[in-house]
Amino acid sequence: MAFFNVLFVVGITMAAAIVGLSQVKIVESRCETQTQLIYEQSVQSAIDEISRAFKDFSQDGILQSLARDKTAVSALESCRLYLSLALDNLNNSLVSPREFELDSTVIDDIKIRLSGAGADLKTCIDEFDGEIYKTRNLALEKLNKSIELISNSFDIVGQLNSCISSTDKGTPTPTPRISFSSSKDRELVETESGKINPNLVVAKDGSGNFVNINDALNAVTNFSSTRFVIYVKKGIYNENVKVELSKWNVLMIGDGIYQTVVSSNISNAEGVVTTLTATFAVYGKGFIARDMTFKNTAGAIKNQAVALLSASDQSVFYKCSIEGYQDSLYAHSLRQFYRECFIYGTIDFIFGQSATVIQHSSILLRKPLPGQENVITSHDKLYPSDNTGISIQNCVIRPADDLTGVSTFLGRPRSNYAVTAFLENQMEILIDPKGWLSWSGSNGGPPPPETVVYVEYNNSGPGAVTSGRVKWKGVNVNLSSVQASRYTVRSLINGDQWLLATGVPFILDL
Repeated sequence: MAFFNVLFVVGITMAAAIVGLSQVKIVESRCETQTQLIYEQSVQSAIDEISRAFKDFSQDGILQSLARDKTAVSALESCRLYLSLALDNLNNSLVSPREFELDSTVIDDIKIRLSGAGADLKTCIDEFDGEIYKTRNLALEKLNKSIELISNSFDIVGQLNSCISSTDKGTPTPTPRISFSSSKDRELVETESGKINPNLVVAKDGSGNFVNINDALNAVTNFSSTRFVIYVKKGIYNENVKVELSKWNVLMIGDGIYQTVVSSNISNAEGVVTTLTATFAVYGKGFIARDMTFKNTAGAIKNQAVALLSASDQSVFYKCSIEGYQDSLYAHSLRQFYRECFIYGTIDFIFGQSATVIQHSSILLRKPLPGQENVITSHDKLYPSDNTGISIQNCVIRPADDLTGVSTFLGRPRSNYAVTAFLENQMEILIDPKGWLSWSGSNGGPPPPETVVYVEYNNSGPGAVTSGRVKWKGVNVNLSSVQASRYTVRSLINGDQWLLATGVPFILDL
């Protein structure tokens, strides 16, 4: 692709010299068209490659035949799910260029879908660990070419962005977004749950349409372009809930935090891979939850145990409580927003490969096992040019338990390109003066590569003192407001394009 890029630049330069500036726009138009075709061919190659690899991960495939324990079987089950998600993300990345005039908004949509596909493939590979490392190597071998093809597609999108930047298209035309079909739909989020008129009601006492949340979700219209509202009455729902990929625009409203509770206790300690431990998992796009609690009660002793997992693009969680220990909130991929939530955990408890902004929430640190340290975030990023990261803004970071003798860090990198920002938060004394941690922990190991991005801007409180922060190149505690604005709702998750329609309050910038 480097050769293609050089060839195109040379071609445009020669065209300008030979035919004059009046003809350059024609060449630039050709640049966009030809680059778009090459992009589509690259993505289609990745789709074809994943489709071929999918056979090896099927129930009668070569990897299944090598599975010797519960963890390996669980990893293969997860892979089948995430390979399907990767195919969906790649197919969706092909839709926008064909249906809408290319502009920066459409380019952002393409890139987040490519990023999501890469996250899906990496998730599959990462599920194979420990005693099944040989199977992991085989999984990597089967998916490595697909990962490279997605990386190539990112490079081509960069060239495509250059093409459209060089032409005068006037004011960009926004890409159509998920929106409410009427003002009445908007009121569904703004009113109290007792006043809504839902499509379905879930009630433990039998007074609704269903007694289980999963049964209600099975009845949701597939691929709905308008909001489908499920009201979940107060009660404890002991189930592992899954909002399938086909369930679009679901709005789920409870009776309040600690009133409507979804609870489970599945963990890695039982031989279940991390993604499948989630008490509540969301894959269908445009999901909104309000006034609910998602809880994994496995405890610190059971290692990774996810309370909430979201791989839903443009998903929103408003006035929710997310409660676990290690790996509580798996903000897996795509664009996500959290507002006025309570998020509890110990180690890496806000993690994933998404573009996520958390605003006006409480980040609460629990007591880990003896000898362990607490780490709030652990962002993962496979491709350097994708626009993902975790941003925590205007939140309160405080202990939930007595944390005497426990070091607490803002984050550590799960990959070489991790991006995490803490903006305008209130930090209590529990934050270790060093602030950030290497993946190996405080017991040793090299610092992360210079490609990680860790930023702090205008935080307050005793935990926000930055004089003792680690001196890594990727750590920046002296940002300007312009630099910090890269990690806001507007810039990180394109929230100016879609959040207003959800009816949830948000801060667009700093």
